[in-house]
Amino acid sequence: MLIKKLGDYVKRVLKQDMDFQPWSDTSKLPLVIREQYSFYLVDLFNSNLLFAVAMSELPAPNKIAKHLAAINSVFRGTVVFVSETVTAYQRSQLIEMGIQFAVPDRQLFLPGAGLDLRENFPDRKLTILKKFYPVTQVAFLYAMYQPAGELLTPTMIANITGYSLMSMTRAFEELRLAGIGCHEERWKERCWSIDNKAAAWEKALPFLRDPKKKALYCKNIAQLKVLALAGQSALAEYTMMMPGANTVVATTREIWKARFAAMGCELAQKEPEAITVELWAYDPQLFAKNGCVDALSLYLSECEHGDERAEKELEGLLKQAVD
Repeated sequence: MLIKKLGDYVKRVLKQDMDFQPWSDTSKLPLVIREQYSFYLVDLFNSNLLFAVAMSELPAPNKIAKHLAAINSVFRGTVVFVSETVTAYQRSQLIEMGIQFAVPDRQLFLPGAGLDLRENFPDRKLTILKKFYPVTQVAFLYAMYQPAGELLTPTMIANITGYSLMSMTRAFEELRLAGIGCHEERWKERCWSIDNKAAAWEKALPFLRDPKKKALYCKNIAQLKVLALAGQSALAEYTMMMPGANTVVATTREIWKARFAAMGCELAQKEPEAITVELWAYDPQLFAKNGCVDALSLYLSECEHGDERAEKELEGLLKQAVD
């Protein structure tokens, strides 16, 4: 039975049991949809999902989109279409349209939860791994700042960092497939640890991203000075280097929009007394220390600085952080 295969698949890759319950509101759907799918509700990582299991082959993606709209008129939540197989065309179209789907033993595409696991061959391959997702980088950095060998779980890091359990579980899967750290199962949950930080850093480095996504120039107002120092300003705090002419701080796009954008302090261009605000892919306050962004994130954001002395200081800072 396809729904059982799905449950076994999710348990294997996410280490989570699936308790499928028949959906009681099926009768509210049009007959044409009821004839094509069976529906099951499940709670996965404290999120209610409705799985629409195709009784035969999935219809064309444009029809699936119409079916999704009809189902969402009754069920105000995440709908996941399930099929035994999908064609390459269907897969690409569903992904492009953002329609969530699952093919047991092949793919689990839940972008709303940060999941895109693919198994096209018996040995799992991480098809998305050019650079880690920000949540994966956060999990990695968190582990790097813990004592060597300390066992960590998705629940533990999710609670501390504010990411969802689903996203953090996906991050653990990325780290496992990248071969970083030691992975095992204890207490019916994934556990992960880093025994050798220097080795883990070298292995992870090709997947780690510069956290900076954009830089803004802003008026020098007191409200911005609560943000963590970044860039050359942070490097000056960590080392004997002189700070740059302009103070550099960091936050996320979301925090900027929520707390600072309405102040009207953004400038059209850089001015002598301006503050540079870097917008990061993850919250720099998660690992900030003494008012500065953490050493490893600073290294990632400045390692291509272009200044020989700055790069030498960054290498020294990195060595201290990973030893």
